[in-house]
Amino acid sequence: MGHNFAMKILLLSALLGTISVNAQFTYPDVKVPDPVQELETKDDYINMIIGTKKVRQIDKVYRSSPETTTDLTKFDLEGNIIFNSKIVKLDKDYKAPLGPGLSYIPEAREIIYKTGPEISKPAYFGYESPGKPFQKNQIAYDHQNNISKIIEKDKVSEYFYKNGKLDKITSTGDLWNGGKYTGEYIFAYDTLGKVTCCVSKNTLPNGITNENIKTLTYDTSGNIILNRHKTRDGVLEKKYTYTHNLLTHYLYTGSFKFEERSYEYDADKKIKKAVKTEYEEGKIKNKMTVSYFYKNNLLSEKISEYSQDAYQSKDDKVYTYDHLNRLIKIQTRTPASMYTEFDIAYDKNTITLKRDSLESVYTLYE
Repeated sequence: MGHNFAMKILLLSALLGTISVNAQFTYPDVKVPDPVQELETKDDYINMIIGTKKVRQIDKVYRSSPETTTDLTKFDLEGNIIFNSKIVKLDKDYKAPLGPGLSYIPEAREIIYKTGPEISKPAYFGYESPGKPFQKNQIAYDHQNNISKIIEKDKVSEYFYKNGKLDKITSTGDLWNGGKYTGEYIFAYDTLGKVTCCVSKNTLPNGITNENIKTLTYDTSGNIILNRHKTRDGVLEKKYTYTHNLLTHYLYTGSFKFEERSYEYDADKKIKKAVKTEYEEGKIKNKMTVSYFYKNNLLSEKISEYSQDAYQSKDDKVYTYDHLNRLIKIQTRTPASMYTEFDIAYDKNTITLKRDSLESVYTLYE
């Protein structure tokens, strides 16, 4: 499951605040290499804990007075989300405050995302909540079990394949003003099956067409070295440099330099330093330096130093393992003390993370 699962967990974290669920369905798409994101995902503590194991279910309970949030997520063997429910309950004695100027008023709410049936390939996906019927989005498949069509409330998309690869997507959708738009996405690949070009066109009812062209270039080892995105507003480029197939430099530019990153590794090819610099109109906006330290071939400490103008901060994470080299504790070290971010416990098929008012239980496939 690896990196893709960790990215889906990050997506779920973002969804917790917005209670939006349709984004949980994995639409057919091409995989554009992103070495920077892959490094960030690998660095995520969830990936350190789960590793290559496959997760069947995640149960989360989060307490923030006056709300208690219960979040349940189920996955298939490929790591796709097949069910997610989020229920927010209020304390029994809670009374909503009255008066103007309140930016947030807690409220009980519930929303459920699901696919169905859960056997074989799902025939539909959608969500429901109290007082609102289940909104079913239909899925059709071709003879090779590839998704060929998705019918949603305000959009219909068709998917075409060639030599086992996604070749084209066409879509028609409704606009907020009652009009309709059409979209077309065409993909090209090299002889090794790596995507080299993505062309997207969206046409509005007035006939105006917006076209975006993304071209991808690789080195002889198959590493992406250039992601060039041409739009009507200009050209954006992401450039990657490698040493011994390890990413050492990343540069994101447009009309100005936007972001730059550099990476250093030790003799065992483990990352030991990462520097991220963000720019605003070509001038340095902020800088983050992360240093990694290892003991017994395991990450033991990670120090992050951040600076923006005169402001500076430092975050020092310490990692503790058991006799089986499993991560069991993440702590933050300050000049005055050490406090625990997460305690991690392992059972036969479950991993439990506890942090203050948050508890997460990961149930694994056997």
